[in-house]
Amino acid sequence: MKKIIIFIVLLLNNTLIFGQDIDLTALPKAERDSLLITIAEQTALKYGDPQYLNTGKAPLISHHKNSQIGNRGTAEIYMVTYLYDPYQYCMNAPYTITVSIFAKTGKAYDIGFGTGYGTFNLDIKEYDGYFSYKEYEPDQNWTQRVLQKQQHFINQAAEYEREE
Repeated sequence: MKKIIIFIVLLLNNTLIFGQDIDLTALPKAERDSLLITIAEQTALKYGDPQYLNTGKAPLISHHKNSQIGNRGTAEIYMVTYLYDPYQYCMNAPYTITVSIFAKTGKAYDIGFGTGYGTFNLDIKEYDGYFSYKEYEPDQNWTQRVLQKQQHFINQAAEYEREE
């Protein structure tokens, strides 16, 4: 019975987050950030291994006003990125997961995993696959390269913090 109640609560929560459009730009920053992290976490759990979220670091949020969306033109988006400690983990990208979310609808449209896998156009098509967690063997100078790439995400998050 307890499992059924938990399942129903999770199903309703998913419906509330994914089932309606939310103009994120109209929300106060604290509420928007909390909602962005929730959307990113639910998207990550839907498409990948929960271990991608266990980075030990707070997610970074960045705001992009004119981001190119494939061949569909540009849109205002928020990105939620989970970095990791390259001294402890080795991934193909400088993050474990990054989720792009439309600012005007609050819907995730892109997800990328540190393994190099991901999917695009989540709002258009459903992906039935599942991305498992995998680390890579580092080569020489790998840690420094990852730290440099992670600085890009840190700088974007700092710009977002200055916007408000």
